[in-house]
Amino acid sequence: MFNDLDMNNNGVLSMSEYPGTRNQFRSVDSNNDGVLSRSEAVSHTWVVSRNSMDRNNDRLFGGNEWNTGSRSFTNMDRDGNRMINNSDINYADGRRTGFRSL
Repeated sequence: MFNDLDMNNNGVLSMSEYPGTRNQFRSVDSNNDGVLSRSEAVSHTWVVSRNSMDRNNDRLFGGNEWNTGSRSFTNMDRDGNRMINNSDINYADGRRTGFRSL
């Protein structure tokens, strides 16, 4: 998932690459350097942010819930169904994570 969001391949996520709100970004940026490292992005806080982006609680991300633009959405939507679901997230994360409630 991190690599799919890192649109400029610089190894960190900027606010413009992050699919959540500015407040969510700030809560994930634990060292307050204005970017998210890979370790920050896959932290516990990232899971909470990911869950909070699912505005209608259908456990999917539609285009209207994805805030970083169509290119990163398309990268994440591995099966091409115009929704980002658990299988897309599991594939992108490289491990079995998906949506988790905390």
